[in-house]
Amino acid sequence: QDGGRDAPEEGEEGGELIGRTAELAALHAVAETAGLCTVWLGGDAGAGKSTLAEAFARRLADQGWLTAAGQCPETDGGAPPAWAWSEVLRRLAAGRPPADDVAARLAPLLTDDTPATGRFLLARAVEDYLVQAVRADTRLLVVLEDVHRADEETLQLLRHLAVRLASAKIMIIATYRPAEAADHLGATWAALAGRQTHRLDLHGLSDDEVAQLLRERSGREVDPVTARTVAERTGGNPLFVCETARLIVTDGTPAARALPPGVRDLIRRRIARLPATARTTLRDAAVIGRDVDVDVLLALDGVDEEAVLEGLEAGVLTGLLTEPAPGRVRFAHVLVRETLYEDTPGIRRIRLHGRVFGALERVRPGDVSALGHHALAAATPSTAGRAVPYVVAAAEKAAALHAYREAESFYRGALDLVDDDHRRLDLLCRLVGVQANEGNVMAARENRERAIAVARRLGTGLTRALTAYEAPVTWSIQPDRQVDEAFVAAVREALAEEPSSEAGEEARCRLLATLTFELEGHDEGCEAFSAEALRLARKLGRTELVCLALNARYFVLLTPHRRAELEAVGRELVELGD
Repeated sequence: QDGGRDAPEEGEEGGELIGRTAELAALHAVAETAGLCTVWLGGDAGAGKSTLAEAFARRLADQGWLTAAGQCPETDGGAPPAWAWSEVLRRLAAGRPPADDVAARLAPLLTDDTPATGRFLLARAVEDYLVQAVRADTRLLVVLEDVHRADEETLQLLRHLAVRLASAKIMIIATYRPAEAADHLGATWAALAGRQTHRLDLHGLSDDEVAQLLRERSGREVDPVTARTVAERTGGNPLFVCETARLIVTDGTPAARALPPGVRDLIRRRIARLPATARTTLRDAAVIGRDVDVDVLLALDGVDEEAVLEGLEAGVLTGLLTEPAPGRVRFAHVLVRETLYEDTPGIRRIRLHGRVFGALERVRPGDVSALGHHALAAATPSTAGRAVPYVVAAAEKAAALHAYREAESFYRGALDLVDDDHRRLDLLCRLVGVQANEGNVMAARENRERAIAVARRLGTGLTRALTAYEAPVTWSIQPDRQVDEAFVAAVREALAEEPSSEAGEEARCRLLATLTFELEGHDEGCEAFSAEALRLARKLGRTELVCLALNARYFVLLTPHRRAELEAVGRELVELGD
């Protein structure tokens, strides 16, 4: 079994779980139910979600359950898509290796250097592995941490498993902060409605529980008045209580009565007590991210290895850092990292990101996502040219893993760095493509117009701009029922030139499909446009082109008197998708 977690959440060290008796009982009740069940464990930062999940996981592990956990990374951490599931699967696979055929299909999540496969095929591979891992005498607990910042890939996989493995002996606990829950998390809740899902919200500790926690963490007796004051000022938030206990240790009981208004101030006071070299080390680590590769930190230009190691040791000893694995440290709470990062002036942060970028080039040249993140964060007018290829590479990797929002963010960042129209046209077309795949219709159309304008200025690349809306299948790209006559005229003009090469035939196929999408329901010529597009796609033998043409054909056939022809198109699309 795997304990399932690298480090406690919310800055709370291990130890006795104080309070949460009712919540533990509720989790055990869910664990007794048959089939796959999901518990959404909600609470504010510092409420003790991970402490509870970890304590519960230990109890289940003692009963013979398999347990594994994964953390949804910060949005600016440069982690690959579906990282939480990668962590879960790597921990499970360490004890129960997948069969060879499943391992090959799981490789994009088990390794860092395997190209991604289709989203659906990857989900099926995870499904097959879990069926293999959860044998008749075994149950599995999966803890997904901080799903309020989960990417779409993480949630899509959760939805897939909840449906496909509904009868499996699996329990999933997903922790989140209600105040930070994004729309796509709400969409997942809606999608799983009616399945075995449960909500469990953590509230503040009682006065007696606050007093008990203060005594445990400070090692001192705390009078009832002090305990009540702390409970009132912290709202019973375990993290705030623990931070207050630290102040009691260093400043005495009066420190509890003079509690600063926010936890950031508490963290600042703790950091201020460290030696200057340790503060510098922690600041540098914060720029790398919440999870820090010590080799990268040591590879920063101008650092002294002994000073860095002493600084990290000070961070660990004071509870600001944990050591989840050899060669890695982790900020015990995201707010610790955020406080250090945001207290660093912007001009210095840019320079530090540049140093991290240089270190990654030397010791982790294959970490495309992190290189792109730091290249973008470090970019200045004088370094923009060098940064763009790294940012584009990160966008391409994200798009290959179907993380279209992340790819969009990278492409937008790259666009801010370029100063010539040739590169701007290329990036705009790429941006339109990922927005099309994401389903962001309006933004994709707006950026397609921008690309067309740039192409006209350049006098080249117009066909690419006109056909930049590239999604294998799409329902509609029309924001309303009005035809964009100027756009249609531009496509017709481009079609006037007969193709003289295979590349020309591909461009014509794309233009015809684009024209069909734009005129669908408004022009009888769509029948001929879509038919020619399909003929060209089949001639060229390109699967993605055939999908595009079939999609256009589907639009044409979507009328009452031709619905009988739809099934054949749909079946072929499904076959090509497999």
